[in-house]
Amino acid sequence: MKIAFGGIGTALLLVTMAPAYAQNYPRWFLFPDELGCGSCAIGMARTPYYPDSSGGEAFASGVENAVRGEEVVIEGTKKYGVTDAGVTAISTTVREVIDTARIESLAKVLKLLDINAVGEMTVALVGPGDGAFPDSLKQSIGIARTPPPWLAALPQDSGFIYALGMSEPAYYEFSAWLEAEKHARLELAKSVQSTVHGIDRLESAASGDEAYSGVQDEKISVALHHAQVVRRWRDPTTHISSVLIRMPR
Repeated sequence: MKIAFGGIGTALLLVTMAPAYAQNYPRWFLFPDELGCGSCAIGMARTPYYPDSSGGEAFASGVENAVRGEEVVIEGTKKYGVTDAGVTAISTTVREVIDTARIESLAKVLKLLDINAVGEMTVALVGPGDGAFPDSLKQSIGIARTPPPWLAALPQDSGFIYALGMSEPAYYEFSAWLEAEKHARLELAKSVQSTVHGIDRLESAASGDEAYSGVQDEKISVALHHAQVVRRWRDPTTHISSVLIRMPR
């Protein structure tokens, strides 16, 4: 059965709270491409005052992201208003659909490879039981204050299609990272429109709303396969989280 993305339950795992001011991350969180593990995935959970349950939630999130990495369908319509100043988003029905039956089966075979508490959230790395990786990727590092090159220009690679997702300015990192990842997947779906059927842009006449000279409907129905987050960065000044994602061509 396939349904829109939702939460699942799993066993509880104990984690140790990190100080709220410590904004260091395991290297695999910021540079997941260095893992070289196509079947690994990263999950996140908000760390409550009593963190006993956050480890299990982060593991469950990682399993869901592993399924999402295999296949996720982006579908719906995003409506934009056209003005003299440009185009403004009005509404959206775009959603992500994943196979929940696959979640249940993967949860039985994927293992917790590493887990860390970072400020208000818990991050977990899940993968196959033999998913060994160098200890250097467990190293705790801070985010560089200088923006990475991929924020200005996407990597050019004949083997992959890249897309960038950004959050709104947000104090709480947990929700900002989730928003950035979701936007990245949407942008990736848009970027393959020339090779994937089902994406159309339709320009209407007057919308009936005097604020707009017209309405643009962006209809999307795309299945992404093996799309993975490869880099993360958070602006320490604006608190905008950015995510680089890629998918094989």
